[in-house]
Amino acid sequence: MADSVAKRVAAATPPPRAQRPSAAYSQALGALALHQIGSQQPLEVSSAYRKLVEIIAKSASEGGRRTVLFWPASEISLAAGAVLTCLADCLAATPIEVVHDGDTFSALSTPIGLRTLLFPAASTAHRPLKDVYADKETISRCHTRHHVRAIRRTSEAGLADYHQALSRVKTLNGRARDGQVYDEFRHPNLDEVVASGPLNGSVPDHGHLLWHARTKTDLRMQSRTGLADDPKQAPFFSFSLRADDAANARIDTAALPIDVLLIDLTRRGRARLGLAWRDKIRSLTAKIEAAHRGIGVIALTDDPWTFDAVRFDALAIETRVRRKVDRKVCPSEVVFATDSAVAVPTPEAAVEWRGCERVAVEGFGGELVAEVAQLRSLAGTATDAGDVRGADTVRRLMGRLRRAASLPASLGALSDFVTEEMGRAVAAEQVAAYEVNGLIADLTEVGSVLSQVAYDQLAASIAKARELREKAVRATPMSGLVEEAVRRLLSSSSKCLLVFQSDLIAELAYKDLVSRIPDLESRIDNGMVHFTDVQGAADIASLPNAERNQFYRMVLVGPTRAQLLGWIAKPWLPKELVVLLDLDTMRATSRDALRLSEYPEFAPLKRRLSLLAQRTRETTSRLGGARINLDSLEVPLPDVELPVGTVVDMAGPSRTPRDLIEFTLSNDLRVIARPRTRLVSRLPSQALVNYGEAEASKVGEGDEVCVMGQAFIEKMRPLLNISTVAAEEIRSYHDVVREKFRDLPGQTVSARLRVVSERMGEPRVDPAKIRYWVTLDDEAGKALHDVVPHAPRDRATFLQFMKALGVSEGAARRFWAWAVIVQRSVRQRVGTVLYDAYRSILVDPHGSDASQLDRLSGVKAVRSAAEQFVATVTDRREFRG
Repeated sequence: MADSVAKRVAAATPPPRAQRPSAAYSQALGALALHQIGSQQPLEVSSAYRKLVEIIAKSASEGGRRTVLFWPASEISLAAGAVLTCLADCLAATPIEVVHDGDTFSALSTPIGLRTLLFPAASTAHRPLKDVYADKETISRCHTRHHVRAIRRTSEAGLADYHQALSRVKTLNGRARDGQVYDEFRHPNLDEVVASGPLNGSVPDHGHLLWHARTKTDLRMQSRTGLADDPKQAPFFSFSLRADDAANARIDTAALPIDVLLIDLTRRGRARLGLAWRDKIRSLTAKIEAAHRGIGVIALTDDPWTFDAVRFDALAIETRVRRKVDRKVCPSEVVFATDSAVAVPTPEAAVEWRGCERVAVEGFGGELVAEVAQLRSLAGTATDAGDVRGADTVRRLMGRLRRAASLPASLGALSDFVTEEMGRAVAAEQVAAYEVNGLIADLTEVGSVLSQVAYDQLAASIAKARELREKAVRATPMSGLVEEAVRRLLSSSSKCLLVFQSDLIAELAYKDLVSRIPDLESRIDNGMVHFTDVQGAADIASLPNAERNQFYRMVLVGPTRAQLLGWIAKPWLPKELVVLLDLDTMRATSRDALRLSEYPEFAPLKRRLSLLAQRTRETTSRLGGARINLDSLEVPLPDVELPVGTVVDMAGPSRTPRDLIEFTLSNDLRVIARPRTRLVSRLPSQALVNYGEAEASKVGEGDEVCVMGQAFIEKMRPLLNISTVAAEEIRSYHDVVREKFRDLPGQTVSARLRVVSERMGEPRVDPAKIRYWVTLDDEAGKALHDVVPHAPRDRATFLQFMKALGVSEGAARRFWAWAVIVQRSVRQRVGTVLYDAYRSILVDPHGSDASQLDRLSGVKAVRSAAEQFVATVTDRREFRG
């Protein structure tokens, strides 16, 4: 009996785990220099990632489950955390001496090793690693000393291969095999210092050690055993498991030991898993823990509701004693992370919080709230009946009704605006995101589950959905809120910023409101009211204090729950914040804000969060919403996000039919262009990706093009905002024009205008038009963000004008790229205006960087990120439209 009990106890006791000095790991990373292309600043590992490394090290040492909330940063990368922990394991090793053939050598103690499994993985999981480079001197020096120890120890064959490979990075000097020198090959990037690959399957080419450098430089010639790339023997390895592969994953404890399971439950991770994400991670965790007893499990979250749902439910620890189940909360940790960047300037800047002294919240509920409640009930009924497809259709219907209600203008106005500005194809896709008839047809088709088990409730909800959709064609609840807010602003003596989810919606609201409020346009023209999107507001927040403090009030129009909480965490805000929301978003935000305010880690934001929680709670009560239950784990409704679209119409609108070409791409996007439209194509290169231009008529199946649509613009603006950079360059452009024009022959301005006109040749340019280009005194006294370029609008005329003034072609190209192509007002399409500027960066980077180091960093960041938008043409269709 005693032997039997002892065996059961031994079987239940996890094996001993190697202890990792987490504090030493963090300290070692603090001394690691990092690099980014184009940046001349010294960089270091951010405090957020050093904290993540500590958490991973503790989890690997102690085992067990942990739930972590990183906030307000929303894109913390577990893949980066795993790689940095591997580096820290080697860097934190203690000095030792080894004896070989009677001689004593300085070396470093044996690292423990780390093998992690990331779930749910995606092809983009390692993207944050590729743009950050570890200092080659530090890495080489560390691994050379490690290699001295491991080279003679047969038990460390895998470590010897790992150390040998990384000790060779000291030979990187930027020279590629094509003979050219590139900054990308001066140091190893973080994606190539640890081998990686799928849990079940072969290691891909980009998963091997130093895959980036060895395929493009002479490092490819080094001789190695390859054990450090072998999933079965590598001491450091990053495994990945996709959401769709979890059910059939083979967990082989003996062949593939794992130290830590990393679960990405940020917004992106949950989207990969779907609505049933709690069930999926519960199942996988149980499966992994059964195979790897005592394994460490870390669930990374980025919002308070998910944090609670994981620790109280999905990963709660259950202990069974006979028939009784004891359920305990999963251990947790909260981290205040203001930025998701891996590399930050040395020393890391302290954050100073300003503004947001007052918060006002206005919202709408009414019929929509009751209808959404009915639809949620129907979705639950469908789920209980096993009708997964029906439940998903009901949720999509719910989302489209909420999306339509949150538009700052009517659906009719949206259709007319997009048709006029972007063409019928884009308009058709935009409006389709608000259509409900197709979903209703699916719910009422013969044999549908809901029509059988909840016919009366379904019929009533469908009738109300149609009614709400028809009302949205004429007006939406949000459009009324926005109009009321704008009318109150007209008499204000201070500047105001209205922030919408996207630039397209900002322009839609501008056009709609100007047509109904005659006095608004003059307020916008004199700079008292600004319509912008999220990134535009971030640009203003980055201005010097004297300029950004001119904005007294910010109105957030229909932000998502995540966006609103993100705004509350911005270091600078205007003194007054006004929020326009739907009731359901308001309730979820109130709960989250109050939860966040209770954590001592977020003490710097406690006042703001408490104020937001109070105001949303008060408005919810006034609108008749149910009492907010802080202890409830009821799933909040999905954020109301406005569609970006999958159609990129580069042909533009036209009233007459013309020849067009439609390209279908491997990433499911469609591009419509005229035959002579110039597309950005990826060119083959021995070293780095290069871009060129090709007419649409010459692009065919199999060619690779960079899709520069709305998603491209939104991605690039934070990396290198053309509008912000242009505002700085305009001043230089105006100074050059003023100086060159003054030096022209002629006693009067009119005489000099005629000289310019004559030098520009044919077709003749009217001197009156040139007068506008050289009349610049009014711009000299304006704030930087209000300066407008006085220049020709087409490139050929601009270059003629520059040549006539005696400006070199190189300088002219620089001014065209940075000063002339700029968003002058909300009435111009951001995507259209900025397309030429970003295109010039890709196809003519040397003309764009203007030899300015601060700008060079942004240019190279854009070129690197552009690879995400390269897709292969899978189909080509010519038509008239």
